[in-house]
Amino acid sequence: SSSNNNTQPSSSSSSSSSSSATSTTLNIENARASLKDLVQACFSGSVLHEGDAKANWGEPMLGEMGIVRDVDAFRTKIVRYNSKAFLKQQKYNLLREESEGFSKIIAELNKGPSLNSATITSTIEKIRSLIGYFDLDPNRVLDLVLDSFEQWLDNVTCFTQLVALFNPTSLPHILGFKFQYHLQASQGAGSTPSSLYLLAATLVKHRLLSLDAIYAHLGPSDEVLKAEHDVSLEEASKAAKKVGVTNLASKEESPTPAQDAPMTELKRDNQKFGLAEALLIVNEWTGAHELLAHLSGLDPSSHPPIAAALAQKLHGLLQPLYSLVGPSVWQTAPVMAPPPGVQRGLSSHMSSSASRAAGSASLTAVFTTFSGSAASAPISSSTTGGVQSSVTTMVLNVATSQQWEVPPEYTLEAFAELRAVLFPLLRHMRLHLHTDPVLYAKTCRVLKEFMRVPEVIARHREDVEVLVGKVLLPSLSLTHGNPALSCELWDLIKAFPYQARFKLYGQWKTEHYVKTPGLIMVKAETTSEVKKILRRIVKENAKVMGRSMAKFCHANPIVVLDLTINHIEMYDNMIEPLAETFKSLTSLGLDVLSYLILERLSSTSRPKVQAGSLNEASWFTNLASFVGWTYRKYPSMEIEGLLQYLVNQVVDGNVTELLVLRELLNKMGGVHFTEDLSDAQLSSLAGGEFLQIEAIPSPVPRPTRAPITRLRDVLLTTVQKDPSAPAHTLAFMLLVLAAQQRQRILYNSPQISNLKLLGDTFDKAHETFVQLAEFLISTSTGPSSAVTSMSVGVQALVTQYCLDLESAFRMERATLHLKYQDAPNIPTTSAKSSSSAMDTSSSSRPSLDAEVTSLVPSGVWRGIKPSFYSLFWSLSLYDISFPKEQYTDTFANLVRASTENDALKVPNDPNRTEKEYLRDKANLTIRQKKEKERIAMVTEKLKREEATHQAHQQAVVQRLERDKASYFVPPAAQTSASTDASAEGDVQSVCSFVQTCILPRATFSASDAMFCGRFVRMLLQLRVPHFSALTYFDRALQDVTFSVFCSTESEARRVGVFIRETLTMLEQWRTSEETFKKDCADHPAFGMAGKPITHKQFLVVLFKYHHKLTRSLATSIDSNESVKMRNALLVLNKINDVYPMTTSNYRRLEKAAAKMREDEREDIKTLANTYSAVLTKIKSRILEDEEFKGAPPAPAPAPASVSTPAPASSSATSSSSKSRTSTSSSSTPSTSSSSSSSSGAKPSSTQSSSSTSTPAPPSTATTTSSTSSKTTSEGRSGSAAPSAPSGAKSAPARPPAAKETVKEEKTDKDAPRPASTKQDGSSSVPDISVLAASLRPEKIDRIPAERTDNKDKDKDRPFDRSDSKELKDTRDRDRDRDRDHGRDTARDSRDDRNTSRDSRREVDRYVPPDSRRSPPPEEDDRGGKKRRRDTEAEREKEKEKEKEKEKEKEKEKEKEKEKEKEKEKESSRYRDRDEKEKKDKERHSKDKDKEKEK
Repeated sequence: SSSNNNTQPSSSSSSSSSSSATSTTLNIENARASLKDLVQACFSGSVLHEGDAKANWGEPMLGEMGIVRDVDAFRTKIVRYNSKAFLKQQKYNLLREESEGFSKIIAELNKGPSLNSATITSTIEKIRSLIGYFDLDPNRVLDLVLDSFEQWLDNVTCFTQLVALFNPTSLPHILGFKFQYHLQASQGAGSTPSSLYLLAATLVKHRLLSLDAIYAHLGPSDEVLKAEHDVSLEEASKAAKKVGVTNLASKEESPTPAQDAPMTELKRDNQKFGLAEALLIVNEWTGAHELLAHLSGLDPSSHPPIAAALAQKLHGLLQPLYSLVGPSVWQTAPVMAPPPGVQRGLSSHMSSSASRAAGSASLTAVFTTFSGSAASAPISSSTTGGVQSSVTTMVLNVATSQQWEVPPEYTLEAFAELRAVLFPLLRHMRLHLHTDPVLYAKTCRVLKEFMRVPEVIARHREDVEVLVGKVLLPSLSLTHGNPALSCELWDLIKAFPYQARFKLYGQWKTEHYVKTPGLIMVKAETTSEVKKILRRIVKENAKVMGRSMAKFCHANPIVVLDLTINHIEMYDNMIEPLAETFKSLTSLGLDVLSYLILERLSSTSRPKVQAGSLNEASWFTNLASFVGWTYRKYPSMEIEGLLQYLVNQVVDGNVTELLVLRELLNKMGGVHFTEDLSDAQLSSLAGGEFLQIEAIPSPVPRPTRAPITRLRDVLLTTVQKDPSAPAHTLAFMLLVLAAQQRQRILYNSPQISNLKLLGDTFDKAHETFVQLAEFLISTSTGPSSAVTSMSVGVQALVTQYCLDLESAFRMERATLHLKYQDAPNIPTTSAKSSSSAMDTSSSSRPSLDAEVTSLVPSGVWRGIKPSFYSLFWSLSLYDISFPKEQYTDTFANLVRASTENDALKVPNDPNRTEKEYLRDKANLTIRQKKEKERIAMVTEKLKREEATHQAHQQAVVQRLERDKASYFVPPAAQTSASTDASAEGDVQSVCSFVQTCILPRATFSASDAMFCGRFVRMLLQLRVPHFSALTYFDRALQDVTFSVFCSTESEARRVGVFIRETLTMLEQWRTSEETFKKDCADHPAFGMAGKPITHKQFLVVLFKYHHKLTRSLATSIDSNESVKMRNALLVLNKINDVYPMTTSNYRRLEKAAAKMREDEREDIKTLANTYSAVLTKIKSRILEDEEFKGAPPAPAPAPASVSTPAPASSSATSSSSKSRTSTSSSSTPSTSSSSSSSSGAKPSSTQSSSSTSTPAPPSTATTTSSTSSKTTSEGRSGSAAPSAPSGAKSAPARPPAAKETVKEEKTDKDAPRPASTKQDGSSSVPDISVLAASLRPEKIDRIPAERTDNKDKDKDRPFDRSDSKELKDTRDRDRDRDRDHGRDTARDSRDDRNTSRDSRREVDRYVPPDSRRSPPPEEDDRGGKKRRRDTEAEREKEKEKEKEKEKEKEKEKEKEKEKEKEKEKESSRYRDRDEKEKKDKERHSKDKDKEKEK
């Protein structure tokens, strides 16, 4: 059983193996059957042939497929054939050959001219007879025939007939033996003769010799040539790395520049290149093309004879076409003459216009001639060398600006025939076309004319692009900086779209400069030289060094400009000087510059935002600034590609790229987005273009008209990527994308976690949007402009493009401004003409009202009407405001500038010669003349602009006046309105207006914030019904303040502008009751409970506004949130001119600022320090709360008296109290109303009695007061004050009053101050305490008791605070104007000193003469000496400060001198190095010359 078990597996395995073998056999049989069926199908379909199968398949395969019936017989037949072909020898009886036969044959073959077509037949018969008679070897006779043919290459017809008599299979071997012999000899001393190459080429041309048969006998082999080519590449790379590197230890000479020897002779005799040259010479284009294509990897055109032969052939090919378009001077170029028939055809075409057909036929003849159908004369050495003649180089530099029409011979068919021959020749020529500049220019001009044919552009533009990228651009790199060739090439490729051109430049940079040996060396040499130039460029020599750099840039713009951009990215101070150096560049160089800029911007190898920072990277910022400056100076550069790149980047969400667009709009478009402006500059935003240019100083000079027009035209270029999508302009796409980014940044930016970074990004996108919209509006020329045509409507922008309403209206405002402009372009002479124009334009607004109705929630229309909403968003600051003061100030500045210009003189310089003086004087006269003309032109334009603006503003006001009843919904029509129809009940209207109009627009831009404030002022001036001013101010100040806390920094500044504009309007009504009565007394918008509001009630309401504002801002400051704190400080810094005004608000803000000054965050600490300084500066204007509300200033209680007052003093004090009461009762109405509500005369007498430290007798007090009153009254009337009687006793001297916190009493400016009257009718003067109580405590501290030298006119002038306030306001305006023009000086400290001096004068002016007594000796000893010591110490400190300043100035001068010395040392070092290099070069050249002579 065990044996059975052991045997069973073996049997099973044998059975399985047999079954698998059977299945394999079946599979093989099936495969063979399938293969046989496939082969038979191929034979039946003529896909395969039996000859190919017998040559490649084995005998078994042929037998199985049925191709060979008997396999053994077929194998025997093959063996016999191979034996006969390779092993059987042809035996000649050399002993029977006689040398006489060979000599006779040699004599027959070398008969010279006697051997011609007439004698060739007899010669052939004689040669045959000699071979048979002398029993000569035919192969040896063929060798003699080839030798004779080599000597008589002109007799092609006869010798080709002789060669055809012999066996063609022997010809390659005999000719190859000759080549092998010369190849072996060339390794010693000689080389293969050119006649042998021409013989082989002629045989190939006449189809007597196969190129493949002779190629096997040529040397060196392809492997050897490939190895030598690789070695040359490595040597070129190594040499390029050594360029610019100075090794002091090495004695080797520096490598020779590549441009001096771009092509070198071969190290050994290359028979393959020689045959290719001969084929070109004999005009065998087919064989030459095959051979050159086979050798293309070895760069055969680097062999100078091949390049010369190709150039000669191209000259002959292009000359017939070029003669139709080229100038006659080009005919001097040496070219190969075309056949006689062709020449006759061309001459007949040029002589007569009737023979156009003959000329066209001649072109076809030229194509067929150079295709190989006819022979031509061989090229001569004189012709080859003449291409580089000096005359030709001179001709190349002739600029021809004439524009010709395309000749009729330049057709699609002619180009197709030319392309078949010209393009392969040029591709074989490759970069060595630079050896023939004339041919280069001819090629560019002929192709340029063909590119003007629409059919050729449509079908063959890509072929021309390939030719430019492979041949023309690389060849330009090897020229000697010829700008004419660069211009010719630009004339050809400028018709290509920028995408195609930039693609060619990319190939030029990344392929040719990396893989081509000649260009590698050129790049290294150019890089070394350009770096030397870049190190020497400064602002003063930019033009001179720019010319030197342009010489290299004409040939290699890619290399030079790439290095320049690298330099700019590292050094921001080189942007303007390097942009200045591009003036000498050609159009091709500027186009390459635009490509390199776009390449750098699209690079992802470096981050564009600084790591761990909120700012852009320095290289990106420098590059963006360079883009703006470059396109500003050279607007003809390609900019469409750059703008399209920006569109694509913004679509992908890369908002950082918008910096480039902002720089373009800033420097190229002249639109500057600056919101940190003064009040006067903000008011100038309401003016026209010329007012803004003159009133708002620009950090960058305004560009000329050319760059602005260029940028506008490109932005308004229509682009359509998808045929199914609507076409839009680049401006429209950028506007929509920038507006969309505002929402995208807020809601779809998870990568931005920092709120400050998020806000900055939002502000930059918003800034770009506003800047671009402003540029389009400023460059619009009328209702038919392209800006109007790109309008799609507000509804489409909101619904289709997902824009918010404020952005949509900002985009459409440009269109609305042009479509609905109310005033004509010329100043109107009457209001009727303006209103008529306005009526005509307003007929198109119902469509806008209908769009707005569907876009805004329906609840809004319960308060305001759609017409008012659309009107508010359609108008601009220019429409509602006319800045008359700004126009006047601008005219005054122009007059002042004209006066200063006329007063300019040539500065005195004793070292200047008379000739230099006359030259400087002439230059100054020219500058003065130009400046005078500019001022006159600007003045004239400003006058026209002022008249136009005024007429336009009047027309807008008339329209608002006409339609004011339809702006707000009446309270009776409101569903939720109260029953009271007064202005106090229009809450719904005001809330809708504030929420949908004021809040969104006030944060959009600074001009929009100004617009909101002045629009409300205009509504109040027009007395628009159903508009409550008090409700509006309450809601606006409160809601806008709350909106600051969720705003960005820029939006917070704009809110500050709006609040300042609003508070300025309220402050005018607070300070002047007459103005309030005039504007608001009977105004329906200023009503409370159905009654008009009084001035005192208005002050109370205004105090509540200030209190609410303080509470909201202080709460945000105390919140410890950086965004709220920063925004609150930004708002406070904007409104410091009008807020705070009360003591409580001031103390609250001062406390909050002091707390923030200790904050750890540096940005908040900086803002807090700034605001603290502002609070300290405005402290003098702060009022007490009750005084702000209109209450009279109550004097503070004085300290306790030194002695107890006598009873008699009570009458005096009571009388003075009565006099003060009567005096206060004759003040302004607000003062009288406030005094009537006080507690009466008893507290007043108590306060005055307590303030008297030393009592006086009643008679003395009465006498003194009466005398003082007489003095005061006589002083007012202009007479001198009488002196007191000599016997009268003066009142005892009173000590200096203590510091009191008192308030200033407000009086009208021109109202006289009445004197108080006693019961007996005698007038009296108020006590000094009363006068002191009317002054501010800060000024009381500075009153000097010993000052008594005031003038009578100042002493007798009534006290009025408005005088000093007006002086201070005047000084503030002057200081703001100086700061705006960049002439800010140290005027603040001087103003403070003037203010203190004026305050002391004011106090002395109103103190009675008897009160101004010299202090007692004790006080002089204590206080006076101390004050004198203080003043002397201050003077000494000032002197020390001045000395320190002088020392600092001297140190600065010494530093400047040291810097100048260092610069001189550097320049001298550079000069020494240059001289040394020059001497070294001269020495090297002399050594080379000596070696050559040896």
